[in-house]
Amino acid sequence: TEEGASLCTFMVTLLWQPRRNNNNDVWVRGHVFSSLIPVRRISSSPDLLTVLSVRDDNAQLPNRFQNFPNAKLISWCRQRRPLEETYKCNNRIGEVILTRTTKNNHEVEILEGLTTNFFALYPNNVLRTSDTDHVLGGYARHLVIEAAKRCGLAVEIGPIHLSESELWQEVFLTSSIRIIAPVGEMLLSDSESTIDSLDDSMDSIIWRHDGIGSENHREPLVWKRILDEIHKYKAI
Repeated sequence: TEEGASLCTFMVTLLWQPRRNNNNDVWVRGHVFSSLIPVRRISSSPDLLTVLSVRDDNAQLPNRFQNFPNAKLISWCRQRRPLEETYKCNNRIGEVILTRTTKNNHEVEILEGLTTNFFALYPNNVLRTSDTDHVLGGYARHLVIEAAKRCGLAVEIGPIHLSESELWQEVFLTSSIRIIAPVGEMLLSDSESTIDSLDDSMDSIIWRHDGIGSENHREPLVWKRILDEIHKYKAI
């Protein structure tokens, strides 16, 4: 379909539950939902998101990397609620980014969003995202990795350190709903801060897109090239 065309969307949920027997059987339940109302195709020029990265040196906040990160657990919907209520209580924050602090050198590593994967573009067209030892290998993440390779980018699967933020040329999130959501600025909080304390401090901004607030964006933006490549292959 051409950009701007209407689509009908379906949400499919499959749940696996082990049965209590000696045969290692599982129950599989499925649910399909559609609004039956045509929706607009994902815009190729969405608004830039503001995201918040929460530094949690002692891993006391809800996280996924300690509990089967490569599985979509129902319990995560409940566990992440305190983060949503604390940091997504107004329209400023589009997503909360999870982190972990490495034990050997105390580096803060960017992992993923509550419901998204995180990508950072480094110099020389290097696109990096965390490996699936610590994050969910989402469907949109896979689409982006394959499309980025076709676009000639060097894709690296590995740690994204907060200390490297000055090198990031673009940051975007991926999800099965929005596919790609470009980030305009990234804030940093610690586990004891609230969104109100961040509103009054520009020091909390740790990364900002060079072109935010103007129309002088470098064209074509890499995230948009990748999204166009995905649309071209009609993967969504």
